[in-house]
Amino acid sequence: MTPRIPIPIRVLAPWLATALLVAATPDARATRELATDRPDVTESPVPVEPGRWQLEMDAIALTRHGAHARSARTFEGLVINLKRGLDARSDVQLLLAPLTLERPADASAFAAPTAWSVGLRGKRNLWGADGGTTAAALLPWFEWDTGAADRGLAWSAGMALPFGAELPGGFGAGLMLEGAAVAGAASERLGEWTASATVGHDVHGPLAAYLEWVGTAASGQLDAPATLLSAGLTLRPSEDLQFDAGVRLALLRSEDDTVFLGLAVRR
Repeated sequence: MTPRIPIPIRVLAPWLATALLVAATPDARATRELATDRPDVTESPVPVEPGRWQLEMDAIALTRHGAHARSARTFEGLVINLKRGLDARSDVQLLLAPLTLERPADASAFAAPTAWSVGLRGKRNLWGADGGTTAAALLPWFEWDTGAADRGLAWSAGMALPFGAELPGGFGAGLMLEGAAVAGAASERLGEWTASATVGHDVHGPLAAYLEWVGTAASGQLDAPATLLSAGLTLRPSEDLQFDAGVRLALLRSEDDTVFLGLAVRR
C-alpha cells in the first residue's frame, strides 16, 4: 500500500518548522557565513555548524512542461530541506515535498494533490568548511516519491560531489557532479548523471545574483544532455536569513521552465 500523509499535516509542517526557527534564539553568534544549497541546483560544500538548525524552502515553484500557453504545469509549495549540524564537517538533512499540484495540457485547473516525497541526505565536508579559497564535500541522498496513486511508491538514490571556490573580483563559483539511480513502481531502473556550474556576485549591499548551467543525461545518452540555464537573486537582511527568487529556463532537450520563490533561515 502506498503510504499517505494527511494533507493538512503535510502542508502545515513546513510552516510550523519555519515559524519555530524564526522565533528561536541562537545560543551564540554564528562563526560561519550562512551557506545554503539553494536557490541554485549546485549544492554548497559547507555543512551547517554543529548544534545548529537550518531550514531551506521552496515556498512556491511553478513549472511549465512545454513552450505552449496550454502546456502541462506543475505547482510545488512548501518544499523544505531541514538540516542539523552534527560536527564541524558533517550535517544531516530531511527533505519534504508535501504539496504538488498538476495541471494536464489543455486543462483549465490544477488537480487535487496526489503526490508527495520525503528524502534523507548527509553532507560530509572534505576540506574548506571553516576557511580557505576552496571547499569540497560528499553528499549522499535517498528519496521516496509516491507519485500518482496509480504509480505507487518509487525511489531514487545518489551521490553528489559539490565544489566551491572564491574567484578574483569578489566572484564565487561552484561546480557539482552527481550520479543517481532512479527506480519506478514497475521495477524499471535508470541511471542518471547531472553536472552543474554556477557563478555569483554581490550586486548591492545584501543583494546578490547568480547564473548557473545545469546538464542532465541518462546513462548511455551522455552525449545529448538536457540543459537548463538558471538565474536568480538572493537578499540577505541578516546573517541568519536569506530570501531568493529565480528562474530555470530550458535550453537543449528539455521543455521544463520553472519560476520560484524561497528562503533560508538558520538558528
